[in-house]
Amino acid sequence: MLYHYVESFGVTFCTGSYVPHVASINVKGYVTRWKYGTNERGEALSEIEPVTNREEQQAISRLLWPGYSIPRVNFS
Repeated sequence: MLYHYVESFGVTFCTGSYVPHVASINVKGYVTRWKYGTNERGEALSEIEPVTNREEQQAISRLLWPGYSIPRVNFS
């Protein structure tokens, strides 16, 4: 599973509202091939299979961020 944890502090929104902390997790998907080659800049390439099944997404969300009813885990 490849995912990216995102966190910000002291966030002001366009409405003028403010929150001291915002965080989320962006899930890219299952790593099916790890560093199988390189691109033209020499950077490692891996193959990722997105998580498209809604039930799988919900199960993964509960594992990565348990206890929250507000969706903080994004699948892209």
